[in-house]
Amino acid sequence: CLVGLYPYSVFLLHRFTFSKLRLNGRFTKEFWRFSMTSVFTIVVFNWVFLTDVFFVSKYFSPQEVALYKVSTLIPMNSIFIAQVYAQIMYPVICRNSSNRNFLISFTKSYYTFFVPITVLFTVLGFNFSREIMMIFGESYQNTDVLKIMFLQMASSLLLRVPVGYLLSAMGHVSASLVIGCFILVVMVVSSFIFLPNGTVLTEAYISLISITLGGIAAAVYYLKKLSLLK
Repeated sequence: CLVGLYPYSVFLLHRFTFSKLRLNGRFTKEFWRFSMTSVFTIVVFNWVFLTDVFFVSKYFSPQEVALYKVSTLIPMNSIFIAQVYAQIMYPVICRNSSNRNFLISFTKSYYTFFVPITVLFTVLGFNFSREIMMIFGESYQNTDVLKIMFLQMASSLLLRVPVGYLLSAMGHVSASLVIGCFILVVMVVSSFIFLPNGTVLTEAYISLISITLGGIAAAVYYLKKLSLLK
């Protein structure tokens, strides 16, 4: 889900000092470091969002795998609303990435708008979980995983998406990379430990807890960096 973020790294060009262009058109070492870190971050987060399906496929039946995949479709795709908003605002955030007052104002406006939306989506998801699952067929009766995925959606809307864009705009992509690796390690280790005697719901909880912990860590790091700005 962070893949859509990094094309906007072009708006960070003002953060880098360029040497005189050579004949081969190479950029400065600093910019290449930023770009490569961005690429690795994309790869890690792609792994994060494939890890749960991989372990579900490894330990459970095809029917349970299908149930898990179906349960993730609507909640996880609902995150695009926040991503679209953040991408539209991303150039503005980059231009004001050192402006503490602007970042505080943006953060407040984001949560003013998306907290009610997140609550609404989550409440609707819980109250109409059976109807949502019936969209995919009468064989999908279990709604437990779907409800956990709506909680994971809420975590992403309120933590991972906004903080991820803000950290990138501030030039702290390496922090996102470290946090992504942390999430991945927690998911892999927890899956190996708990899934042999667990269910698909166990993997849903592992995914929810891992991504939420990563989001909290990113938020703490963001607030720390924000406090250092004047």
